[in-house]
Parts: sequence; structure tokens; C-alpha cells
Amino acid sequence: MRWFIAFAIVLCIIFSGTSLLAQNNNYFGFGGGMSLLLEPEGVKDIWDNGYFGGVDFGFGASFLSLQFILEYGVHPLNDAGFTEALEKAEGVSLSGLSIDGGDVKVLGGFAMLKLNFSPKPTGWNPYLSGGVGMVRVEISDADVSYQGQSETIEIDEGDEAFALSFGTGFDLKFSPKTALFAELRYVTAFFEDAEVEVNEPDLGGNFVYMPIKAGFRFYF
Repeated sequence: MRWFIAFAIVLCIIFSGTSLLAQNNNYFGFGGGMSLLLEPEGVKDIWDNGYFGGVDFGFGASFLSLQFILEYGVHPLNDAGFTEALEKAEGVSLSGLSIDGGDVKVLGGFAMLKLNFSPKPTGWNPYLSGGVGMVRVEISDADVSYQGQSETIEIDEGDEAFALSFGTGFDLKFSPKTALFAELRYVTAFFEDAEVEVNEPDLGGNFVYMPIKAGFRFYF
């Protein structure tokens, strides 16, 4: 069922795109902000909410745009949360354990349809967006120190998965060529078949996050 939905969305984007590319409401944008880590269960206690940045390109008519998004984010490891989870798993006290690194890095690329509710040369334009893409999640190496000893743990763990994304936001056009935007999106990457995991904690299952970004768009 998931792949049928994805196929239908891709067809919609492709057929819409052939007519949208001929219109003159194109833009390039960039921005950044934060990302809320929502799933898998328990992971948000081990990794903190992160920071995100990216670029997007839009092609289309006034009310409907074909949007491409490329974004990158990092969720830092929560040292105390990871130590607590490890203590519960091993049944021992690890007081004094220090970890540097072990961050979750997220790279995503999406093709979206952007529905504009109030397209005007200047002023507010709220919008909805939705589409499909690919997400890569990996965990960086970690430097671990405990009781005077230190070691670098090379995790080398990462994989890609199909993802769905939808969200909402607004453009505030200062002129016909320049706009400030803010948006939030909900992203679900389906990793249950990709087996992205380490022994502790487990990153298997759907990986869900919510990027919240603001930035600028330049129309041409």
C-alpha cells in the first residue's frame, strides 16, 4: 500500500511538473533552523533535538509549484541519556563516562508539490506541501573516556530509506523577487527494511523527525 501511494504521488508530481516548468514563478531558497526527533521510541531520550539547514528550488504557476528540497541536519548525542540507557541495559553504574561524538546525521532529498493559498507580488502567502524522497541516516564515530582510559568507537553505520513528507508554512514577499519564509514539515523514513541499527540503542523501524526552518527565497 505504501508503494502504491508513493507511485501515485510521483505520477502526480511528474505530470504536474511538465506544465509547471513552463510557468514563470521560479525561485531559489535557503534556510535553517531546528529539527525535532520524534521516533523510534526512546531515541529522543538519547539524542537531542538538532539543527537543520538546506536549500530548495521551486518551479511553477501562481497557485501550484514543483519544489525540490535538499537538507542536512545533526542530532547531537545526549551524553547523560545515552549513559542512563547503557546502565539499564548492562545493569552496572557508569558514573564518569564521557562521550564525544556519536551524533545522528540526517541527509534528505525530496520532490514536493507546494500549494499556495494567496499568491501575490507582495504580502503573505500561506501554503501546504507534500511529496516523497530519500533519507540517509548515519551515526558518527564516538570518543569514549572512562576511568582514565579513552577509546574511539568507529560506528560506520548508515543507510538510506524511502520517505514521505508533508508540511505547512508561509512566504512573506517584501517585493516580487524576494521573500522571507518559515515552514515546518513532518518526515517519515521507512527503515524497517533497511536495518539501520547498532547494538544499543536501536535505530531500526520508522525514523520520524520534524524540521522547522526559516530563510529567504529569491524569485526569477
